[in-house]
Amino acid sequence: MTFMLFAVAIAALFFVGSLIALRLGQHLGLRHRKRSGGEGIGGLATVEGAIFGLMGLLLAFTISGALQRFDDRRQLVLQEATAATTAYDRLSLFGGDEARRLQSSLKKATAGMPLLGIDSSDCLIFSAKVARPFPPERIRK
Repeated sequence: MTFMLFAVAIAALFFVGSLIALRLGQHLGLRHRKRSGGEGIGGLATVEGAIFGLMGLLLAFTISGALQRFDDRRQLVLQEATAATTAYDRLSLFGGDEARRLQSSLKKATAGMPLLGIDSSDCLIFSAKVARPFPPERIRK
């Protein structure tokens, strides 16, 4: 929760900072235009193109970084699931009641693990929708 508040505060500061910079740039540009008599805006298209190009590059790197983090997290979840499955299979080597007791405790321990940040209530809603996709009253006979 603290991280979320910090991220929102930083985003708000950047937004306010860009509005202030925009207003300052407009003020300086109008002052320069009054002093020079309206001449000298010939290279403005080049500067605009460079700025838009840099903004596009920044957006592309941001999306690429987010996709990389998502893929890394997916790989970690897959490794964790593989390790839990392997541990469950190896517990059967104990044999008898001890193996079943250890396997049930492993099931309880892994039941609380989040799956890619999905809340347990979301899983219940999802499983209910998958089990019964249409309400019975909407099914035509």
